[in-house]
Amino acid sequence: MGNLAVLETKKLMRKPSIYFGVILASLFSCAIAYVAFLNPESFGKRNVYAFFADIAQYVLIVFAAKSLGDEFQFKTSAILFTNRYSRMEILFSKIVSLLGLGLLMGLVSGMIGVIFLGVMGELTALHAVLELTGVIGRYLVYTFCVGSFVLLWTVLSFHTIASLFSAIGFFFLLPAVIGMAVSKFSGLVRAVEYIPFYSASNVIHQPAWNQAEVTGLILSGMIFAALAVYFLNRKDLT
Repeated sequence: MGNLAVLETKKLMRKPSIYFGVILASLFSCAIAYVAFLNPESFGKRNVYAFFADIAQYVLIVFAAKSLGDEFQFKTSAILFTNRYSRMEILFSKIVSLLGLGLLMGLVSGMIGVIFLGVMGELTALHAVLELTGVIGRYLVYTFCVGSFVLLWTVLSFHTIASLFSAIGFFFLLPAVIGMAVSKFSGLVRAVEYIPFYSASNVIHQPAWNQAEVTGLILSGMIFAALAVYFLNRKDLT
């Protein structure tokens, strides 16, 4: 599976639109970093990361939907699923390639955050390492969960647009519904942190780890990936 994962990652990273998204997210993040530098009492590190995440999450979801959806839409799945690799290996190679994209997003976001903290005089060498690895880690967790969910939906629908809209519905619209429920029943606050659809966006928007949210994303990602493998193995792809 290693060679296949490398090939899938290279194929994904050759798409120019990925780098346009990275540049756009970086510009948003740098713009708010400049505002935060001028108004440190109103803006800070959290805003720098949040503005980058606003764009990054869309990039990750779009390419998660295209990763397998395009194979079905453009009929290349017939070739992909008739080679020497098992369906599980192919699916996990897609997840690995998406994690490569998540790594790139986390690295760029983390570097912008570290530079911002350095300019603000709030950085030591150890702090820089912890800050960078923390941001990368959160992006990897987010990408694993959301990417696995989108791949699952793609397996069920065989279509890029359907999986894209499902991700938008579950990860962008549903959190607002859950949030309204939480506002009426405060006792649900701790419980909903484990719900991936509610917490996923928070993980890459916030500047620190939340153990409950990260745990929920990892466990959910494993469930989504396992279900994707199960349903893919039951599909007739001939």
